[in-house]
Amino acid sequence: LERMPDLALSTDIIVGFPGETEQDFQATLDCVAEFAYDSAYTFQYSPRYGTPAALLAEQIAPEVMTERFARLVELQNANALKANEQRVGQTFEVLLEGCSDHRPDMFTGRASDNHLINFSISPRQREALGVAALDDRALGQLLEGSFARVTVTQARTFSLVGEWQQLTRSAASAVAQTGQPANGNNPA
Repeated sequence: LERMPDLALSTDIIVGFPGETEQDFQATLDCVAEFAYDSAYTFQYSPRYGTPAALLAEQIAPEVMTERFARLVELQNANALKANEQRVGQTFEVLLEGCSDHRPDMFTGRASDNHLINFSISPRQREALGVAALDDRALGQLLEGSFARVTVTQARTFSLVGEWQQLTRSAASAVAQTGQPANGNNPA
């Protein structure tokens, strides 16, 4: 991390695999604490018919698995929020994905480290772009596949909130350069 301070680490973790001891689980928590992952895809083990693991005798009791999972999620959520808080005030180039699923008045995109950033575009910035008359949904569709600089103003556990600064590359210019839409959809 010292050589790559902008590195974002993620991992996948399964809790409650047959035979997992409290000591094994504690080692997992220690690893999560030490590496302070930006994000983690966490799951509770569930047996799958026909797999060798489903036949193991040392299945973990559901209540033990649920309790361990809750401890893991609590630790990981704290890690994610702390990592996101360190990004407040920084400006990122963001690949725009369109309107936010949860806030139709916000736009969403991803930084190069895969962090999700929801952001607003002020009326003044819309005027500068020549799109003041467009509603949010239409503007989101127009900007999909474009790149913009966004400054982070707030950290959340699973995302960042920011403010649009400037368009750095429009989806239209990406089509002109490559012959393909930036979102990967080929109209042909």
